[in-house]
Amino acid sequence: MICPHCQKTLPENYSAMWCLFCARDFVDQPLEVPKMNWQMFWLVLFTPALISLLAGFFEAGEIVVLSTFVGSVVAGISCGKKLAERRANGMEPSKLFVFVFSAGLVVLSFVLCFAGCMMPVLLKSNGQ
Repeated sequence: MICPHCQKTLPENYSAMWCLFCARDFVDQPLEVPKMNWQMFWLVLFTPALISLLAGFFEAGEIVVLSTFVGSVVAGISCGKKLAERRANGMEPSKLFVFVFSAGLVVLSFVLCFAGCMMPVLLKSNGQ
């Protein structure tokens, strides 16, 4: 976090309502909201589903399972943490919000992976 008055970097997890260096209140000035790279967010969230889709076409079942179960958890947690940080407006995000956002995005990523690995099966059954 950066002080809006003196522009000095404050320690990580600093939660006081005044600057450690210039002692001015943060109440008057809103804290710096972390910028969100939405392209990277969506890329991370959809990568396990894309890997499942491609592995399904190449009939690589082990990669489908690994991507669905491990990739969904990793993508959901990392994207959930980013959303919680954004919601916290520059402060340390609540563990509850990190958990809620992460759980929701893990489920979403898992559903997308399931749809991705089922797509080759559906396309092959329609072609016969």
